Amino acid sequence: MAEKVADEIILFPEANVEGIVVKPWTFGVLLDVNPFLEAIFERIEAKGIKFDGFMLGFAEIKELYFAAAPQLLKILAFTIGKSEDEIRNLDLKVVLRLVYVIWQQNQANLKNALGLFSQSARNEETVEAEG
Repeated sequence: MAEKVADEIILFPEANVEGIVVKPWTFGVLLDVNPFLEAIFERIEAKGIKFDGFMLGFAEIKELYFAAAPQLLKILAFTIGKSEDEIRNLDLKVVLRLVYVIWQQNQANLKNALGLFSQSARNEETVEAEG
């Protein structure tokens, strides 16, 4: 099922979850959610959570949830254009599907952007060391 959803997202980047349209992030949305993503990554690092993709056990899922939950509400609000109160009133299964779809739509771009940033930083360090 997850593989089918991922394939559909690649072919049709706009998704519909229980009548809620989910689109891949634009640069503007990424700028809006950046502080919340940064907070999630910082909490994951501070807690020492290590995981590889979706190969997570219950302990890792629990830790990841507690690290990310406060920020997920805000990320969802920016991504789907709903208020935090509207999101709080959604069924938990719908919220989990929304989070999964948002991750699937944006993970490749996030990985690419992070790779470009780290490559750029390495290039700057090399230039400074040579200069």
